[in-house]
Amino acid sequence: MSAIQLERLHEHYIVPAGYNVAESSNGTVQTISLMWVAGEEPETVYEVSLRSADYAYLAEHNCKHVDVWRTCKAEYEAVLSPFARAVFACIAAQCTIWVSDEQQTNDMARFWAYRLHESVAVMNREVHYIKIDMDSQRRPTVEQIKSGEDLSDIYLPKAWGTDAARLGQGFLIAPTA
Repeated sequence: MSAIQLERLHEHYIVPAGYNVAESSNGTVQTISLMWVAGEEPETVYEVSLRSADYAYLAEHNCKHVDVWRTCKAEYEAVLSPFARAVFACIAAQCTIWVSDEQQTNDMARFWAYRLHESVAVMNREVHYIKIDMDSQRRPTVEQIKSGEDLSDIYLPKAWGTDAARLGQGFLIAPTA
């Protein structure tokens, strides 16, 4: 798995006093964590795990499935959103991101809805809705999302949720060509 280079993160994000950004990898999963280190015990307040999502049927290379966890403790709230945006921008600049709702909490569904909107409207990235149910020619359904309105009105309701009808659906966020 090719690792995300954190130098880009540090170009756009200043780690607040009392915090540290840690990185680890076991060869298949890369983890990026924001840690509160000014207390008696270090505490992870935000963690992003990336694993390869190079699915043959998507014809994407260097594609990552991104899982996100964050603390719900209010005292860390001020640092979480800026860190989340910076980490996402760093990852999105280096690879294609696969997003699905199969294991998302309500907070993470909201996080991804923001990141998807940001990708369509601000970051000039291509965002595609993917339905992995293969058609008769063994290809997934792929539809490019053109606007934030289409994302909200059509694609999030179609793909978001853990019921059986929504499994095998998700979004690809890719840099524009």
